[in-house]
Amino acid sequence: MNEVEIDISIVIVNYKTPDLTRACVESIMENCSGINVELIVVDNNSQDESEGLITNLFPGLIWINTGYNAGFSRANNVGINNASGKYILLLNSDTTINSDTLPNTLRDYQNLEKTGQKIGFLGCQLIDLNGNIQHNSRPKIRNIEKIVVAHPLVILISRIFSVKPEDKEKTHKEMDELHKIFHETEWLGGTYLFYNRKISYELGQFLDEDFFMYGEDTEWSLRLRRLGFKHFFTPNASIIHAEGGSFKIKASKWVQISVSEWLFIMKYYGKFTYFFIALFNLTGLQLDNFFIKRAIKKKSDVANYELVEDYELRKQVIVLLKKYFFKILFSFNRKTSSSKDYLKVF
Repeated sequence: MNEVEIDISIVIVNYKTPDLTRACVESIMENCSGINVELIVVDNNSQDESEGLITNLFPGLIWINTGYNAGFSRANNVGINNASGKYILLLNSDTTINSDTLPNTLRDYQNLEKTGQKIGFLGCQLIDLNGNIQHNSRPKIRNIEKIVVAHPLVILISRIFSVKPEDKEKTHKEMDELHKIFHETEWLGGTYLFYNRKISYELGQFLDEDFFMYGEDTEWSLRLRRLGFKHFFTPNASIIHAEGGSFKIKASKWVQISVSEWLFIMKYYGKFTYFFIALFNLTGLQLDNFFIKRAIKKKSDVANYELVEDYELRKQVIVLLKKYFFKILFSFNRKTSSSKDYLKVF
């Protein structure tokens, strides 16, 4: 008797989110009619009730424990290496799908393949818990631009020469409109990445394991584009994505995001560019803190609380960033998964 061919292998990384992962898997099981799905959960050594809760509820699911906190890239690569479906979907654990998500994604991807182009990733519409569209498709790279325009000296020079700042409200509306139409894109966020397994199994293209978290989706998207692949976004499929609400960022998370962005810049532009951009970023933070310190001295004790909190947070961030500045420079290079280590802050 022939084995049933798997249409889609869905890889979900779990780390101490048993309830979110259960809800995600449950939504898949309820909305995969007519599609043969293989579910793979890669657990980053949660050491909680995750495995027992989820495997008991969904006995056909493949559960893999990495044995340590492997992060996003390494854990997803473990799942990819154990996938047997024709297509692979990398899906965040804090998402839920609906009845149209998988069939519409599969249909749109297969239609793209019929055009004869080299198709890389397909992303879908992400909706937050308030019904707002999240922007996971990016038509251009702005990593360096974001660092440069945020520098206090650049802001000061822009004011002197009356350079108008970007109209953020207008840009946000334009991005909302972009996420309502089918389009080709430069890179896609890793919350929902659908692609043909051949990209990994035949071409050896996996996530760069130098990244622990953040930035790996950008690097992978752009690496495939350099190989001639095209990425697309479809509004015909959507998921609910719980992440993205307001939160007060901690120093460790701020640093993890920053160093991952630095690592991406080094990977994409080279060490020379990285050195000057990361240094520019650091001096900007230090200058910001200099101005905050001056403002603290001028304000009353009541008004000072938030400024002092911001000052202390930035101080912690600057200390940690200085440490990772040299680690990126000397421990990693532009080659994919160049080190046995990975860039983990927290």
